[in-house]
Amino acid sequence: MEIKSLQLFCQSVSRQKVFYQDLLGIAGSSTSESTLDLSFKENLLTFKESDNTCYYHFAFLIPTGSLESAIEYLESKSIDVLPFKGEKIVEFGTGRAIYFYDPEGNIAEFIERPSLNYPGKKEFEIGDVIKVNEIGLPCKATLSMSRRLMEDYGVVPVQKNLLSSEFRWIGDFNGVFIVTKIGRPWKPTKKPGIVNDFRIRFSTPKGVFDLSFQDNEVVENNSDK
Repeated sequence: MEIKSLQLFCQSVSRQKVFYQDLLGIAGSSTSESTLDLSFKENLLTFKESDNTCYYHFAFLIPTGSLESAIEYLESKSIDVLPFKGEKIVEFGTGRAIYFYDPEGNIAEFIERPSLNYPGKKEFEIGDVIKVNEIGLPCKATLSMSRRLMEDYGVVPVQKNLLSSEFRWIGDFNGVFIVTKIGRPWKPTKKPGIVNDFRIRFSTPKGVFDLSFQDNEVVENNSDK
């Protein structure tokens, strides 16, 4: 699965602009006062202003080997790296990650995925961010949501034997929906996952899809199967 673009909602676009564009230095542009587009090497993240209170979990893919330097980069901007069991770096069998909050309370993540074979790099620069790699999807019915993503849109999980009613990793290392039960805390915090609206455009071998998740329902904007 490849995420082409992701649109999330926020209460203050100007606050997100100060954080992501001015402080972190991510290339950004605005088509209106209520939107902010953040451009990465392979996709786009948009924040759109809304009156609704919401927060998300999402991840940015960075070059393998640059995570320690990314910690230094964040801390040089006075951004705290969120610890997990006393450690800043969370080790997975398939990569390593660090986490931090943005001003809207979103849990953002920098992750390395060595199996993707992107060029490695030791020194991190913000322009090295490759793409948005994950989006959290807390929902009422994880099984039916996961089944629809797999059957209707061809989003295939890497390890089907790890699927459960609490947590379902639907996608692959290029792009993934983290389908979880509402209320399950997002690592490395105790912050519970909540239902949030968002819009995503992604591709799988089955086609290119433009979906909106609204009140925990899937709405097809358009598709090219």
